[in-house]
Amino acid sequence: MRPVKITQGALGSTLWTLLDKQQAPFSVGLGAMITSGASLTYTVQYTYDDPGAAPRRVLVSRTTTVATVTDPDHRLSVGDNVIVAGTGSAVLDGSFDVATVVDANNYTYTVANSGPTADINASTVVSMRVYSITALAAQTTRKDANLITPVMAVRLNVSVYASGKVDLDIVQGLGL
Repeated sequence: MRPVKITQGALGSTLWTLLDKQQAPFSVGLGAMITSGASLTYTVQYTYDDPGAAPRRVLVSRTTTVATVTDPDHRLSVGDNVIVAGTGSAVLDGSFDVATVVDANNYTYTVANSGPTADINASTVVSMRVYSITALAAQTTRKDANLITPVMAVRLNVSVYASGKVDLDIVQGLGL
């Protein structure tokens, strides 16, 4: 994997950056740098799950700003990430963090207050359990860290934002 730079200059998360499974996925260097005068808080997150995995069929419905997903035996927690597709609505499709876990078969995510409210049977989801890299959690300054366990993907999350941007450089080591 060639070095990759991802940038975030607003609240929220970047898309997942997949790591090369064939190339030492347990030897990944991460360096985050914020712009001069920036006022933000960031966290670098990772997942053991494959964001490119085959999606599962689910049922999605919406009431006001809450989308509910019926996803049998989902095993997700608040803050995990789902990529929803096939609802037929730009409001319901996309990458979202789990807002609440109702039970073992249902969870919610937050959406805009518009679009369809009926149950949508043709929907699909790919889910990722999300973890924070301790050395790069809730940071407001330049920091670096290494991943020494094999992970599938990383992303950058800005949780507090007033100004500026943060760049994350990802360098994956070469396997021997």
